[in-house]
Amino acid sequence: MSVADPVFSLVALCMCLVEFTERASYYGTTGPFNNFINMPLPEGGNGAGAVAPGKVGEEQSAGALGMGSVSASAIVKMFTFLAYVIPILGGIVADSKWGRFKTICVGTAVGAIAHVILVIPAIPQVIVHPKAAVSTFIISIIILAFAAGFIKPSLGPMLCDQSPVKEPTIQVTKKGERVIIDPQATVERYLLIFYGCINLGALFAVSVS
Repeated sequence: MSVADPVFSLVALCMCLVEFTERASYYGTTGPFNNFINMPLPEGGNGAGAVAPGKVGEEQSAGALGMGSVSASAIVKMFTFLAYVIPILGGIVADSKWGRFKTICVGTAVGAIAHVILVIPAIPQVIVHPKAAVSTFIISIIILAFAAGFIKPSLGPMLCDQSPVKEPTIQVTKKGERVIIDPQATVERYLLIFYGCINLGALFAVSVS
């Protein structure tokens, strides 16, 4: 008798996709955020922070606000701090008020709004007004941190709840082999795929650096 391969539901796959996109958004922002705040607009660029065609790889770097490394480090670290602290609030809200599903849905919607707002500071007409650009940028990353904080604490536990196997059962396959459907093995497989999606999302930190 052997342990059967766990069943992975479509709902669980969609939840892993949400985690992948959330982690890709988070890990993929560090480099661009730092450049956007730290470096000035490159000469001959598109006005939104990109280096001019043909000058990529030269001394010019992508940038926009030109506020320096100290301000860039402070703002990026603020975003990182909030993204790791707000999940405490998100977990409390999920367990005591909204439930995990509603909290994840709210976090996803808030994240979508944050990404739309995040585009505004990069509009050339906004960048020329540094105070307006940095204010809008900070508002957008605070909202984005709340989105991560609402999604992060609920997704993993809710994913495990999607397992259709609640207790060990024995089934007979078409080949006549008796197999054990093990709930622990099923949850383990779910979490392996879940954390695999997190690692794939983290690769965006490399691709945008």
